[in-house]
Amino acid sequence: VAPSDTRHWPLLTSLLGDFGGAFYLLIALSGIPHSRAIHQSRNIPDDIARNTYRDIYVWAQQYHDIGTFKDGRFFHPGQPGCWGLCTRIFPWLLSHLYGHLYRVGRLQYKTGPFRQPMRVYRHRQTGHIRLLIEAGQTFRTDGHYNGSGGIEDSNAWTSTLAETPTQVTGHPIHPSGYVLHNSVTLTLTDWECVLNTGDPILEIHIPEDGPMEFNACGESLQHIIEFFPKHFPEHPFKAICCTSWFLDPIYQKLLSKTSNIVRFQRECYLYPLHSRGNRSGLERIFGSHVHDLANAPHNSSMRIAVLDHLEAGGVLISGGALLFPEHVSAWGTQSYLQQFQ
Repeated sequence: VAPSDTRHWPLLTSLLGDFGGAFYLLIALSGIPHSRAIHQSRNIPDDIARNTYRDIYVWAQQYHDIGTFKDGRFFHPGQPGCWGLCTRIFPWLLSHLYGHLYRVGRLQYKTGPFRQPMRVYRHRQTGHIRLLIEAGQTFRTDGHYNGSGGIEDSNAWTSTLAETPTQVTGHPIHPSGYVLHNSVTLTLTDWECVLNTGDPILEIHIPEDGPMEFNACGESLQHIIEFFPKHFPEHPFKAICCTSWFLDPIYQKLLSKTSNIVRFQRECYLYPLHSRGNRSGLERIFGSHVHDLANAPHNSSMRIAVLDHLEAGGVLISGGALLFPEHVSAWGTQSYLQQFQ
């Protein structure tokens, strides 16, 4: 089955009523023996295999507790407390069942291409990293994509990038996740391109079954740089990347500097995404109250900060982050921010 095809499977509520989602949960569970065979052939440790399968439970729990999606609209199952899965999540779960994705400690990983319009350069002596945006991208004066989050800027500008045999000139991305208007020139005798669009990477994903404890994330990253070369030597990767709602740089202003999200962001090299929505991540933050923010609970500092931010007219967008394997050991030192300074 092509993963994308499963999004269009019927909900089956007309046939099975409240148990339409249970049918798809059974389909997912029936794939575990096949997945198990793949894991055994790769000598995947049992604890990693079990944690990888666990994501089926995580999404079934969400269906049970919150509901699922139908044509983009949130709704609850007809019978509260039903277990099941919605077809929206099936392409994601097939990554687990086909042996493409693995949970190692707190984080999940899968191989893929680097999809962003940017180049990454490393200084040949110091090892410092610089990101340059590709030409033809339009940005607001705040360094984010024009139109991202629904915000248009009449003073928007368009990026340029020019490379010769000896140097490259373009607009750098600050490690805090915005593009600088002033261009820089890197001499290619001193800088080498180490990541380009289409190059192989590891994608980070965050399981929804607990806090993003900072040290646990660092331990997961330490393990993964050994796990994939050992079990998938035919899939080398150049960098570890993530795109997510929690990588919106605004959280560094909204939350305490000791929050897990802020600390995670500051260990990575952030980069902007063209985020079409303006309330990215609300489903994750507020769960069943995502469409009823007027009555949403104020029972955490994050929820309070986000509600105040939205009430003041603010937006929430998605962002991106990357980390190179050789810098994982420096987790906790904010190395990319230190390099840029």
